[in-house]
This record gives sequence, C-alpha cells and structure tokens, in this order.
Amino acid sequence: MKIFLGLLAVLMIAAPLSFSQTINPARMYEQQRGTQSPVEGVWHVYDRQGRLLREENYHNYRLDGQMKIFYPSGALKELLYYSDGLREGNDKSYYESGGLESADTYVNNDLEGTSVHYYDTGEVRSREHYTNGKLDGQKNILYKSGILKQSMYYLHGLLDGVSSTYAEDGKIIIEEHYTHGNLISHNEYGDKTTYVAKNDAAANSAAPTPNNAPAPADMPTKL
Repeated sequence: MKIFLGLLAVLMIAAPLSFSQTINPARMYEQQRGTQSPVEGVWHVYDRQGRLLREENYHNYRLDGQMKIFYPSGALKELLYYSDGLREGNDKSYYESGGLESADTYVNNDLEGTSVHYYDTGEVRSREHYTNGKLDGQKNILYKSGILKQSMYYLHGLLDGVSSTYAEDGKIIIEEHYTHGNLISHNEYGDKTTYVAKNDAAANSAAPTPNNAPAPADMPTKL
C-alpha cells in the first residue's frame, strides 16, 4: 500500500512538470489574459507554433506606446503607435523582404494628412490625403516608372470631379466625372484615338467632350 501511494505521489508531481514543458505559448498567453487584464508593460502574442505575432505596450489597461506586428518568419510587418488606447502618430508597414510598404499618420484614431504606399521595389505606388479619417483631396496612383496611372479627387471621403486613367505612355484611357460619389459620365479612348462614350447619368444628360476627342460628327452613338 505504501509503495502504491508513493508511486501515485510521484505521478502527481511529474504530471504538472510535463504539462508545463509542452503547453503552447499562445495558450499560456490567452489563459493569462483571460484571468488578468493587461495593466502595465509589454505583452506578447504568439501563434500556435509559438512564433511571436505581436508585441504590445499597455498603460492603465490601455494600449499605449509602440506596437509591433510580425510575419510568421519573424520579419517586422507593421509598426504602430497608440496613446491611451487610440492610434496616434506615424505608422509604417513593411514587406516581408524589409522594404517599406506604406507610411501613414494617425491623429486621435483617424488617418490624417498624407498617406504614401510603395512598390516592393521601393518606388512610390500611390499618394493620397486624409482629413478626419476620410479621403480628402487629390489621390494619385503611379506606375513603377513614376508615370501617372490614375488621378482622382475626393471630397469628404467621396469621389468628386474628374477621375482619369492613363497608359504608361501618358495617353488618357478612361475619364470619369463624379459628383458627391455618384458617377455622372464614363468616357473611354481607343488605341487609334477613337472616342467611345458611355453616359451613366440620365438619358438626356450630355457626356463631356475632352479636348483630344474627335469632332462631334465623328462620335459614335451613345450607349
């Protein structure tokens, strides 16, 4: 009987030790967060394989300071900043290769000012402007060569005015007109400077005629 009780005691001691050596780091983290909210300092989030996914900073139970988000490979994916639980400051995202993917600015949890996105080879892909979290003003999308690909204008988050798409040789391909986010007209240009017009507004609304379109007599019937 004494031998049996001795073996049982050994098993009871060994079981927790074995479990502690094999438990998943992600599970440990979630268990801890489920029983005790983060108060101060640095916290880490892991995936099921034990790889670090996020590094967070807390102050008074709120995200405060730098947050790092990682690819499964361990490369830095995003670098964010918080103040009293809200996004605040200059945020950056990165390609897994290490190149800069985007650069944004947050004020009181809203995008504010110029936002720039890059190709994985370093060239500027797009540039846009935000006001109170909404697209506001000119947005340009570029080819890798730096040639303008698309230009459009936003007013309080809605497309407003002319939106143009260009071929890499600089020739216009598509021109659209918007008012408060509503498409008024859509115009396409063929390879041989032919002009195709498709008016998406009321049937009696005239499509605009760009400067490089043929004379009205040569224009095909509107679709």
